[in-house]
Amino acid sequence: KNEQTIELPSITRNTYTVTTHKPFDMSSSKEIQLMKVSESYRQIIIEQTDLDQLIFKITSEYGDFELISPKNVGLLERHKWSINIGYDEVYTCSLYRDDEVLVTKDIDANILVNADRDVCLIGTDTEFTTYYAGKIYNVNMTNPSEVLMNFNFIEGKGLKSYDTSIQNRVAELKGGVSWIVENGLIFDGNTGYLELPTLDENVYFTNGFKIEFEGTIGN
Repeated sequence: KNEQTIELPSITRNTYTVTTHKPFDMSSSKEIQLMKVSESYRQIIIEQTDLDQLIFKITSEYGDFELISPKNVGLLERHKWSINIGYDEVYTCSLYRDDEVLVTKDIDANILVNADRDVCLIGTDTEFTTYYAGKIYNVNMTNPSEVLMNFNFIEGKGLKSYDTSIQNRVAELKGGVSWIVENGLIFDGNTGYLELPTLDENVYFTNGFKIEFEGTIGN
């Protein structure tokens, strides 16, 4: 934890040597919600696990979808993460790390139908039962026609962060969240989360969308 790693002893087999590196504490598969968009009949969720994975989920009355990254993707290190759903004859969902595709999967178009938005949170779930610890330097969400929100967390103080896109939305810091001097937020893993502005009803996901964030994720 806190950017620590475990280096296992080298194992010699015949004439070559294998050295294994594993992120700290890989013993369980506990899931911590990083982001959740809750709607009238759909939830969009990004989770992390202690197996050093990211999981992107959509649950809805039209069906469920899950995209799981490979293990050991480096959540303790600073990376740019992106989840991109695009339409090119069929809908596909891809997870990127620093512009590298980690996994891609087809998704049913019915799951992406529009819905009324209820809440959008970073760092916890809607029941406030789990909290994630780590640093986030920016978050943005777009669809092919517009930027839906873009937060760079440059304020450095206070309990609000302001959208730098033309949407002019406002996010609120709750609980154990503190500022990084240059730009960004630190989540304590106990009470801290960010409440993002609810997306308007006329924001559509059916023509594709992208969620991007940069940070270190370290429960």
